[in-house]
Amino acid sequence: MKESLLNKGLTYFWQLFLVGGCLIISNLLLVFLLMTVKLSLETSVFYVISLLLFGPSLVPVLSVTRKMVTNQDDLRVIKDYFVYYRQSFKQNFALWSIYIVALSIICMDIYYVSQVKSIPLLLPVFTLLLVIGLLSLWLSLGIKSYFFIKNVMAIKLSFYLAFKQPFLAMCIILSMLTLYLFFMLFPQAAIFFGIPLFSLNLVWLTKKTFSKLALNYVK
Repeated sequence: MKESLLNKGLTYFWQLFLVGGCLIISNLLLVFLLMTVKLSLETSVFYVISLLLFGPSLVPVLSVTRKMVTNQDDLRVIKDYFVYYRQSFKQNFALWSIYIVALSIICMDIYYVSQVKSIPLLLPVFTLLLVIGLLSLWLSLGIKSYFFIKNVMAIKLSFYLAFKQPFLAMCIILSMLTLYLFFMLFPQAAIFFGIPLFSLNLVWLTKKTFSKLALNYVK
């Protein structure tokens, strides 16, 4: 039993290592910026472009880690990642762009409200909206990695799960906080290590929920 668990752990480690490598390759611009270029007004355009291109790579990461968790024999990490990346790039880019725009507006509202002391009650409201938006984002990405459905349907289901499954939502929020701290402490290593580990955790958390969702809501 111990040897079996050890082998499984080593297999997961190697597969996550490959996933991280694929993520780095498909986001070389973002990695280069994080490692060598300081964020400023002059470089912000490049950061925005790299951030927009970063989103479509997250669904392939989740798709590959889902195959890892379900122990599918046909898993080929590198090949599967780039197949998923190529086939779903347009839809994933559109979904990611929707969330980036919405979350950016909320962040600007938070900044504005924090500067205007006469309306302090709005700050926790917009902060809550930001957390819900991020939660919906990750649930939507997870749903897209599990089902072949349109973006609008994925967004609707993400909000449904966010409010219908409070324990799941809280676990994902705690995972997001951990990922955020990882990015703050180790920004250069966060893409390679943090994102794959977070994705694996998200797949584990949503495994049963998405299976029930497939039976009850997604035809």
